[in-house]
Amino acid sequence: METSQRKLTLDQVKAIVNKILFMDRSFRIESMGEGCFLQVQYMEEDIETGKMELQLARKWYVSFFSTETEIVETAFKACRVSMDHVLKEHFTYKGRRVYSPHFDIQARLDMCDLDQFDGRIPITKAAQSSRICGICGFFENQRGGEFCSATHSGPNFTPSHK
Repeated sequence: METSQRKLTLDQVKAIVNKILFMDRSFRIESMGEGCFLQVQYMEEDIETGKMELQLARKWYVSFFSTETEIVETAFKACRVSMDHVLKEHFTYKGRRVYSPHFDIQARLDMCDLDQFDGRIPITKAAQSSRICGICGFFENQRGGEFCSATHSGPNFTPSHK
């Protein structure tokens, strides 16, 4: 019984990807290491300059030992992530791109340090590390503005604590 996996060529990967259609997008495929990368590309106005430019999404690695299904699924995921990127660029709140995918990672980390969270109940860093009660859905030991004292098991368990 043959157990070795077949190895694709760059041209074979391109032939598979060339059968994919998605909006006005096309795919760039180039050699990379022991495989290749797949990259979604399309023409769109640049979000900053307004000039029509070629947009290049992130690169996705494809092994030459990938199956046809894995290659198609990688292209699908590349399209999905690219569309999410476009959504984040064009979605505004109060005229500002609050979900911009271009925010610097250090700036995002600095924002995390501000400890400014929004929730139906007050959220603090301490509350983030608290466990959620699997029975009532409140933070463990907290219910509404008060603490949940139900044990949810054993002889003292009463379902009426909700």
